[in-house]
Amino acid sequence: MWLKCNAFFVITILTAGNVGASTGTPSGLYAALTKAISDEKDAARAWEEWEKERAALEQKIVKLKMEIAYLQHEKEKYENYRDTARTRSEKLEQQRESAQELISNLERFLYDATDRLDEAIRNDLPFHREQRLKRLTDLKATLADYSISLSEKTRKVLETLLAEALYGRSVEVYDGMLKEGDKEQYVQFLRVGRLALFCGPPDRSFLNFYDPVSHTWKPVSGDLRDRVLEVFDRVQRGDSLEPSREDTWLVIPVAGERAER
Repeated sequence: MWLKCNAFFVITILTAGNVGASTGTPSGLYAALTKAISDEKDAARAWEEWEKERAALEQKIVKLKMEIAYLQHEKEKYENYRDTARTRSEKLEQQRESAQELISNLERFLYDATDRLDEAIRNDLPFHREQRLKRLTDLKATLADYSISLSEKTRKVLETLLAEALYGRSVEVYDGMLKEGDKEQYVQFLRVGRLALFCGPPDRSFLNFYDPVSHTWKPVSGDLRDRVLEVFDRVQRGDSLEPSREDTWLVIPVAGERAER
């Protein structure tokens, strides 16, 4: 207010001097003062408008700074999200590649195991040959079926391997046909694990064992014949074959040699 009053008096004095010098009349002085006051009011209004505009701009600047800070925070946050997602994506890609490699290795293992099992069955003692080869054929068909899951294929292979492995822990007598050349004869087979395979007719008129070296049937004679016949009878009766006495041990010809069981 003081500034405005001082400005008014300065303008009045200066205007009065100029007007008085130029006009020298009261009306001229009044007109000059009126104009000076009007100019002062316009200047004050312009100043007030500028002050309002400056305050609004300051508020806008503060708001923009806050928005910049918020956007910077959001930018850093989403950059962290991006980096985390990228790291996780890389880990997932590595896991996917590892899983794919595992699946590929597992598939190769299943096929390799089946091929080795095929070879083992064909070179093994000829017990349950048709049944075992059929199971193997079904297994190969399962592996070749793309509609069957890898887990199911794995289960089938393991089941087949287990079935073959269990043959080595059991002794059984079963009926079958003995084929020698063009001749077939009904006999009973005695399988002792995977170690030995014997056969003879129900009347035990002869007793043979399978020689895995020559792949032929050879006769059993002497003390071994008596012991094998004893095992035949005990298995058919369902007796235990645990060796509790010396005479329960059975001498078995394996690969052309003699081994104790």
